[in-house]
Amino acid sequence: MRSAVTLTFAILWFAVPTAAAAWTLDTGEVRVFSDVVASRSGRQFGRDGMLDFSKLFVKADGEYGFLNSVTLFATQEYSRAQWTADGRRTVANGATFEAGGRLRLHNGRNDGTGVVSLQISVATVGALGMPVGGSAESKRAETRLLYGYGFPVFGCDGFVDIEVGSRWIDRVKPGEFVADAAVGLWVQRGILIMAQNYNVYREEGFGYRMHKIELSAVGRVSDTLSLRVGYIFTPAGDKAPKEQGYGVSLWYNP
Repeated sequence: MRSAVTLTFAILWFAVPTAAAAWTLDTGEVRVFSDVVASRSGRQFGRDGMLDFSKLFVKADGEYGFLNSVTLFATQEYSRAQWTADGRRTVANGATFEAGGRLRLHNGRNDGTGVVSLQISVATVGALGMPVGGSAESKRAETRLLYGYGFPVFGCDGFVDIEVGSRWIDRVKPGEFVADAAVGLWVQRGILIMAQNYNVYREEGFGYRMHKIELSAVGRVSDTLSLRVGYIFTPAGDKAPKEQGYGVSLWYNP
């Protein structure tokens, strides 16, 4: 039973973050991101045998520049997964709503030291998105420290974003540790290529971990709309499916 619950956690809870990163928006600026990801898996890390697994993940994220140094955001996520393990077919749905803010602590754009921000959010998570020990509907709080650095390379603009944080989940101890990283390069005006790495850990007790990599390209469709397409895979983990999938995103910046 525990392995099934943990698998549900891994496939429904662990979402791909949006493009936000350490930088904050200007006062009054609005950005909207929408993501759709479809993935499949035939095996599970930390467990022998086949796993016939598929997942659909949908996410909508809105951000607002409250001040130049403060950005507010809200996110709605939905996942639907189905898998067969040990001859048993399971279908599961999960939904999460999250809201929070990002405070810029240091602005080193002019002196070349990069941007440092603190992000705090709270969320409600349905039972199917919970790790072992979660209630029917649990609350989650998360803090992240973010660092972003922009740099020129071969005449193009590049950037690196690094994030580390912790999640506290009611009725679940210990919580989780998250660590994400991204590198991007504007190869020409309106075209961005990115490589992103997402990681979640819970080592104590009934531990698990998952590591995802996404390779993507973003192209500007109009002055306010961009389209991103990406390939996502899970190279390592424990009690998590070996996923491969594709994602499509729309970025709206009015």
